[in-house]
Amino acid sequence: MSTETMTAIEALLRDRPQEFEFFQLVRLLAQLEPDREPVGCFVSPSKEVARFTANPASAFPASQVQSVEWPETGQPKVTV
Repeated sequence: MSTETMTAIEALLRDRPQEFEFFQLVRLLAQLEPDREPVGCFVSPSKEVARFTANPASAFPASQVQSVEWPETGQPKVTV
C-alpha cells in the first residue's frame, strides 16, 4: 500500500478503532509497523505489533475492538 493510504488508515485506526474487525485491525497494525513481529510467533510480547487486554465489563460489547491506546513509545494497546 502507498504511504498516503497507510497514513489514512492509521488516522482511522486512531480515531475510530471500533469500526474495524479484530483480525483486520491486527493485520493493519502489522503493515503499519513492519519492524515489529507478528502476533503469536513465539517472540517476546514487547516485540509484537500490539499488546492486548480484555475489557472487564460484563456487558455485551458493541464491537470486536473496544479501543486502541497509542503510547509515545512502544506498541499500541488494543482493548477487546
